[in-house]
Amino acid sequence: MRCFFAIYPDIRLLVQLRDLRHQLRKQLPDDEIRWIQEDALHLTLAFCAEIEDEQAERVWNILQPRLARQSPFDIRLTEIGPFPARRPLVVALGLERPPALQTLDLTIQAALEEVGLPRST
Repeated sequence: MRCFFAIYPDIRLLVQLRDLRHQLRKQLPDDEIRWIQEDALHLTLAFCAEIEDEQAERVWNILQPRLARQSPFDIRLTEIGPFPARRPLVVALGLERPPALQTLDLTIQAALEEVGLPRST
């Protein structure tokens, strides 16, 4: 299965993203861009590509108790740009990386390594 870890924006960030999307849609031609639904907006934390069901279950079992202890945090947008830079597929948003987000990233990366999966970049 394809596997990735993501978080969804809270209502405050979702409003910012909605406004930004509205501005972009006025400036960019619709025939060249496939806009996703608002409920699909997310921040990808780790992308694992194809993994076995057993690996996904093991990662989840490792992460569940650790994520329950994760501190909440705010995310602030800092920049916008195409990703990848050549032949862009998505609009990428740069974010501040508060310590709690960095901790979350390290927690996910450690769980991936524990089941023998490579660290996500």
